[in-house]
Amino acid sequence: MCGIAGEIALGPESRTSCSRARPMLDAILHRGPDGCGAWQEPDARAALLHCRLAIVDIEGGHQPMHDALGRAVIVFNGEIYGFKDLRRDLEADGHKFLTNSDTEVLLGLYLRDGPDFVSRLEGEFAFVLYDREKKRTLLARDRFGVKPLFFAEREGLLLFGSEAKAILAHPYVQPALDLEVLHRRMHSVFLPEETAFEGVHAVAPGTAMLINDDGRVTVRRHAGLDPEAAGALHLDEDAALVAFEEAFAAAVQDRLQGDVPIGVFLSAGVDSNTVAAAMREASGETHPAFTIGFDTPGYGEADEAARKKFREQAIREYASITLAREIKGEGREVTQTKQFLELQSRFMRSARRNVLEPYIDNTNFRQAVKEFGTPDFDKYE
Repeated sequence: MCGIAGEIALGPESRTSCSRARPMLDAILHRGPDGCGAWQEPDARAALLHCRLAIVDIEGGHQPMHDALGRAVIVFNGEIYGFKDLRRDLEADGHKFLTNSDTEVLLGLYLRDGPDFVSRLEGEFAFVLYDREKKRTLLARDRFGVKPLFFAEREGLLLFGSEAKAILAHPYVQPALDLEVLHRRMHSVFLPEETAFEGVHAVAPGTAMLINDDGRVTVRRHAGLDPEAAGALHLDEDAALVAFEEAFAAAVQDRLQGDVPIGVFLSAGVDSNTVAAAMREASGETHPAFTIGFDTPGYGEADEAARKKFREQAIREYASITLAREIKGEGREVTQTKQFLELQSRFMRSARRNVLEPYIDNTNFRQAVKEFGTPDFDKYE
């Protein structure tokens, strides 16, 4: 994952600042250990910041990224599946590339097709693209919302970030709970565009926000979950099995891209074992696998996963990661109790800070409030 943050001017008198937005990036530096970058438009209409976890084009994929002619700039978190095919299509139209990254492909598609290019994308992504010629900004998020993207409006600026705490770190933002949203959360009602903080919103999955030079905001849905609208096929059982096998193999193949080693999380279930087998089939290679388990007998699937991995003949190296005691997997040693307790502590602090993801259900939240009281935001960085 990577981290993105920044400011966009909404009014003619508004001015952005990378230095003012820097605390936003500092709050999410854990998302990008491989380098940071910042860019500000000379007229101070946009300030984009990025911290990178390098996966594709390790040397050339630094961000914020411009196209070859400097017409647009982007900060991007995620991965575009099949981006090499999209790149070849653009090259056939005469587009010139400076890098081998999927990030630059997004710039090329935007410059050729405009904001509607998002509907062509397959992958998990969140990005903010600034058009320097038309002075407009595009924010977009993948159809399932795998990659997060939050925003808020303050002092004539649109603030954006990969995590809510990036927004809360901005000097113009005074953190406050949205009690109406909190009430819904306590009753297990989660709306994808809401957070538990006043004035802080999420870009909804499958949508794109276009901000024009006059500050007008247009929200468009670029992807949905309606199978009929997506061109559903009506097949008998045999044909459906064949179609699924082909689609599954293609989906796994699309995810085997990147310039770093690829591994797989392996449980004792049929799904992850099937993924591991499909990876072997698609690449002709075996891959390292990891299983997370517990040291309490009868809990977790580590032992069963270890037995099944040999039958699959798809795994090169296997490590079982226990959350409570040190054990040995093939070629790997794993975590200890102290590390798990530190992880648990970090999770609780994050839960108290953000209170915005569905995995924190109302029971857990009530218990956290009972034990720790209402979150005191001044205590947290």
